[in-house]
Amino acid sequence: MGIQSVIFNKKSFTLGQAKSWIKRKKFKQSFRNYNGRKPEETKHYWRFRQEAPAKYKKYYMKKVIDGVFYVMGRK
Repeated sequence: MGIQSVIFNKKSFTLGQAKSWIKRKKFKQSFRNYNGRKPEETKHYWRFRQEAPAKYKKYYMKKVIDGVFYVMGRK
């Protein structure tokens, strides 16, 4: 089991705040994803990938604090 991604809600974190949090917690800031953007951005979230999605077969979300979630993967 491991952390596949760290996701930040844009209502709670700017991109700068999310990058600072990632750095303080010693997570990867620049995992290259499939479309080359880093981090990934959706309408509501910033996603910092830590591992390739293909590494795991099952996933679940775990709330860390308000506005921050881990995508946990199981092999």
